[in-house]
Amino acid sequence: MLKKIEETACYLKAKMPFMPKVGIVLGTGLGELAKEIKIETEFSYTDIPNFPISTVEGHSGKLIIGYLGEVQVLAMQGRFHYYEGYSMQEVTFPIRVMKALGVEILLLSNAAGGMNPEFEIGELMIINDHINTFPEHPLRGKNYNELGTRFPDMSKAYDPELIAKAKEIGFDAISPEWIEGEDLAKAVDAAREYGLIVQSLHAPFKNAKAMWSSDEELCNPAKTELLKVLDDCKAWNVPIVVVHPWKGFNYEFDASKLYFQNFDEVIARAEEYGITVAFENVEGEEYFFALMEHYKNNHTVGFCWDSGHEMCYNRSQDLLAKYGDRLVMTHLNDNVGQFLVIFEFLLHSFFCTDFSE
Repeated sequence: MLKKIEETACYLKAKMPFMPKVGIVLGTGLGELAKEIKIETEFSYTDIPNFPISTVEGHSGKLIIGYLGEVQVLAMQGRFHYYEGYSMQEVTFPIRVMKALGVEILLLSNAAGGMNPEFEIGELMIINDHINTFPEHPLRGKNYNELGTRFPDMSKAYDPELIAKAKEIGFDAISPEWIEGEDLAKAVDAAREYGLIVQSLHAPFKNAKAMWSSDEELCNPAKTELLKVLDDCKAWNVPIVVVHPWKGFNYEFDASKLYFQNFDEVIARAEEYGITVAFENVEGEEYFFALMEHYKNNHTVGFCWDSGHEMCYNRSQDLLAKYGDRLVMTHLNDNVGQFLVIFEFLLHSFFCTDFSE
């Protein structure tokens, strides 16, 4: 056993660009995470001395060395199972090789079942203990002190600090989109059952332009929709509704023709319910500015800052500096902004034109 581990580790060390401290085993459902790794080197299991070969569908059978974010990682894209016919020593062999390569933190994943009918496929869980019911055990047989003690401490089989960190970096609130006909009540109740805060509802924005119209046939559906969202916010004790002031790029803004009456009705309903209406910066920024100015003294109206939208559509002003004191929600994303920046850079390079103004 020790000789095989050493032989495999020496083979890999000679070809690896660095020795990661973090090892990851990508099981069922998480194989796609490998696409997020900036790969420096990868090995097919068939090319690694003494390595088993993964026979399970969906397990690629590759050992990957690279960067996940800024962290150097060694990842198994596909694992081995007792039911494939391997012994437990063979199943755990890659983990022992990882240790020989200097891995100090091991992140394991697996597909797990549960008896709670509320669990949905794809939900994440954190394992804090387990009971081994296998007929065979990887510690059976001669013990090698180089690999560890005969009877390892199982009172903390899974690192409490890593479990706490996983919970810490997870999310603790949701902001679902309100969709006509969708039963969000169940989702809201489930979120709260798991200790999540329902921070806001995001109103539909397909008909956002219609809110500026005085034509009742045009504006009433959009206004009725927003009022329904507010009714649901009240029913579910959700404190904020996020609203897009506009949708689309084809418009001619005329400050003298602004029509606020539809918004007045929505704001009045929100004020009655004690709900904050957060206008989000989007395309058609003049309409956003108009609303923020019109309701500047109304404490029912707040600001939802979308970083990606600012990068794409609202680069004329520093919105956080302008409305930061009214900030109640943030949407942190790059949207398609990174492509816009690249496009602008290319235009500037070819035509020496400043597109920042």
